[in-house]
Amino acid sequence: MTSRNLVTLTCVIGALSTAGAYWLGRQHIQLSTSTKSQAMVPATANPVSDPADIANDDSTFATLFDDVRAAHTRGYWSLNLSWQRRFAALSSAQLYALTAFIVDAEPSDARGELRRALYEQWARIDPRAALAHASTIDFVRTRDDAFRSVFRGWAFATASDLDAWVQSEPPGNRRDQGIVALITQADDLPPARLFGYLVESGLLENGGPDTFTLFSTWLRQDPRNAVAQVSGKLEGRSRARVLSSLARVWAGADPQAALAWVQTLPTQEQGSLISTVLGRWARRDPQAAAAATLHPALAAYSDQSLRSVITSWANVDPDSALTWLVAQPVEHRRGEIMGGVLGQLFELTPDAAIRFLENHPEELPHLPERAAQSLGALAKIHPQKAFDFAQQLPAGRKQNQAMHRILGVIAQSDPALALRLVDEPASINVRHSAMAQIMGQIAQQDPETAIAAVQALPSSVERDQALMGIVANLSRTDTDLAEVFAAVLSPGNAQRNAYIQLSNAKLAQDPTAAAQWIDSLADEQLRQTIGSQMAKNWFQQDSQATLAWIQSQSNPSIQDNLYRNVARSWAMSDPAGFSAILLADPTGPLARNLVQGSLGLASASSDIALRTIEQLPEGEVRNLLIRSTIVSLAQSGPRQAQALIATLPPGEVRENAIQNFVSNATRVIAPSQLAAWMQAMPPGHVTPSNYSNLAANYFSRNPDEAVQWIETLPAGEFRDSALQGLSFGPASTGRHEEIGALLLTIADESGREKAITNLLTTWRFNDTAAARAWVDTLPLDDAAKARLLDPDGSGN
Repeated sequence: MTSRNLVTLTCVIGALSTAGAYWLGRQHIQLSTSTKSQAMVPATANPVSDPADIANDDSTFATLFDDVRAAHTRGYWSLNLSWQRRFAALSSAQLYALTAFIVDAEPSDARGELRRALYEQWARIDPRAALAHASTIDFVRTRDDAFRSVFRGWAFATASDLDAWVQSEPPGNRRDQGIVALITQADDLPPARLFGYLVESGLLENGGPDTFTLFSTWLRQDPRNAVAQVSGKLEGRSRARVLSSLARVWAGADPQAALAWVQTLPTQEQGSLISTVLGRWARRDPQAAAAATLHPALAAYSDQSLRSVITSWANVDPDSALTWLVAQPVEHRRGEIMGGVLGQLFELTPDAAIRFLENHPEELPHLPERAAQSLGALAKIHPQKAFDFAQQLPAGRKQNQAMHRILGVIAQSDPALALRLVDEPASINVRHSAMAQIMGQIAQQDPETAIAAVQALPSSVERDQALMGIVANLSRTDTDLAEVFAAVLSPGNAQRNAYIQLSNAKLAQDPTAAAQWIDSLADEQLRQTIGSQMAKNWFQQDSQATLAWIQSQSNPSIQDNLYRNVARSWAMSDPAGFSAILLADPTGPLARNLVQGSLGLASASSDIALRTIEQLPEGEVRNLLIRSTIVSLAQSGPRQAQALIATLPPGEVRENAIQNFVSNATRVIAPSQLAAWMQAMPPGHVTPSNYSNLAANYFSRNPDEAVQWIETLPAGEFRDSALQGLSFGPASTGRHEEIGALLLTIADESGREKAITNLLTTWRFNDTAAARAWVDTLPLDDAAKARLLDPDGSGN
């Protein structure tokens, strides 16, 4: 077939599709019109002998249909005035044809916008037909989106008709969406009825629609009825939100009336609403709103309200706001209120803040810490002014924090000025920490000056701090130069931290070069520390390259440590691959290091972890994996953990598994259920130490139940062991004497003495006199009592 013929065939197929859709629309609308049904049933069209003729009946519609199809294929479309006019000229049948085509079309980025516009226009002329069609959409999210479009168009065109439909529609999601659309047309309907819809539908409980328009209309028409209805009908979560919305709207129209209404509400509701009303009032008349905050009736809320009003006022007229505030009694202008305003002005209108502080220096000592730190924002524009103001702050924490912030800001734009200011007497308490920031900035611009400045510092501590700052700053721009400064640091924590920071910077630039750099370090301990940190970070970016680097290490100790550090990330990102490595050589050092470093295999995939345990031979690697799997599943999959324990034979591995399970599962399983689970085990499958561990965990969760459970146990080693588990519990409960009496019933003398010694360890720490008095009552000789009170013979 030639390309010309192919184009012709494509055009014919397109015409047939357009005509067919139009014909379906015509047949449907005839059915809808004749039946006057509120629930549209799409008609089945008769065969069309010549679809092109139908298209030619309305060539304008055929062109529009082609344009819609082209927009859908293109994948981009937005509604504009031209498209709106073209859609508005369509009949219901034509809108049906277009909408049906778009709803059934293949997914496209333009399909959603086209569907919304078409449903909304269709609903303006035939809402029930549009709604019925939208109801046939299978996909819930798409159907709900279509409903919103239909109701939006319906409410816009004939709100009263939609209101009638809402009254007849049974409760449900579709009706709720109709109510939401009605609320936007509050001018055309009784507000009280609309509010009633919101209340009885429960929409307000789940956030609900924006009620601004509704309340604006209602308050304008009948404010008394509005507040009475809202206050009387609402309770629970929706009440606070709706009252806030009502207060906000009313305050915009009549703030005095709104404030008077708020004061009639229960005390616990007034605080936030008063702030809302005054905040809105401040937009219209800030001075009147500020004066209202000082009224005796609002004394309980004056600070919060005044701060809100003054902050709003200062946004538009800082000079007037500050002038008014400073004229008020001291208790109203000091502390957080003045500080909050100035802190805001330091960032937004610094010149106004400077004028005020220069005219009222007496306010500086009263600035709160947050406002004092905000001087750092002022330092960006007026560094010397900010520093001068900070010098006038009272000596101490507040001044130190302000100085540190200011010097750090200045160092970024003018490190030479910062270096001069850090030597001022006012900077003495922050000189060490500020010097690190300053030197870091200087080093980026002039390394030689930075080196000279560091060498001139009087102590090694100051020099190391300055060098740390230099490394931190240069790591962002010049890692080679940063390395030079890091090498000068004294060996120890400071140098190690500097190298770790440097390795992260090198890793971000060139991971392979960073690995080679680490390998070149002469200090083996430093190489191991930095390599471990980098391996964890690098593995998350490129696991294969990281593993290749680890395998290239010639030092077995370093290699083992690196494997342990990437184990968790490896298990979490590739559980199947991690399992395969363990199974490939389950007795080798690689498997041992990986399983020691990871608790993540069961977290990533419990099924893979359990299968791996089944396939591993007896030995250290299997035992370690059992331990980590039990710990992980104890909370996320306790039934799986119990099933795994049931497969373990009696012995140390099973005993440890039960210990680990109980210690972690008590957060998700009632201790009484754990006790029943253990007591149901066959003889030999649970040990006395398991009972001791359970008792300790049981007591920490529910002391009374734990004691009752132990008292039900028959005499013997299991009961004695459970009692020993209680000996650590009373430290947090203060029930030493009660537990001590139980411990005295332990049959085994050695176990009894050990348990009492444990009890007395915490008891003596909390109340030495009471502990000694209790020991004195015991039927023991003096040597035994002394041994209990001082088991290690230290004399304490």
